[in-house]
Amino acid sequence: MLNPYFIKRSNTAKNYLLVYGVEFSKSDINKIKTYAARHHLVIRGVSWKHEWFDEFYEITSPNDFLKQFSESMFCAVSTFHGAVFSILYHKPFAVFLTRQRAPKIFDLLKTLNLTFRIANRVSELGKLPEIDFSIVEERLCKLREESNNYLTNALEIMEKRQ
Repeated sequence: MLNPYFIKRSNTAKNYLLVYGVEFSKSDINKIKTYAARHHLVIRGVSWKHEWFDEFYEITSPNDFLKQFSESMFCAVSTFHGAVFSILYHKPFAVFLTRQRAPKIFDLLKTLNLTFRIANRVSELGKLPEIDFSIVEERLCKLREESNNYLTNALEIMEKRQ
C-alpha cells in the first residue's frame, strides 16, 4: 500500500468473478453465486479450493497472482490481502468478514471510507454502492505521504543518534 510500484491495471477485464478467501458461509456462497449468475461471470477461485467454484486457477508466480486480480470483473474476498489487492487494482469487490480477520480488514476499510463494501451487511452483492476510486486514491496518497514523512523522520532521528 505504501509504494504499489507493482500495480499494472488491465484495461480489459476477463469474464470472471475472483474468489480469494478461506471461509465463506452458505449465505456468502449464495450471494457470490447469485451475483455471478446475474452478471454472467465464471466463479474463479485462487489459493484455497472450494467445491462451489466453477474453476480453480493454480497460481504459478507472484505476478500471476496479481494478474488474477487485475483481470477480474469483481472480487469476493475474506482476507486482508484480498481487500488490499482489490482496492489497488480498482476492482468492484465485496468483503466477507470472519471473526478471525474482521478487525484488521474492518480497520483498512474504515481508514479508506469503504466499510460499505462489507457483504455481510447486504442481502445481495448487487446492492453494494459503487466505489469512486478517485476518492480512494486521494485518501491513499494522503496516507502514503503521512507514512513517508513518519519513516523519514524516524530515520533522521536514528542517524542523529549514531
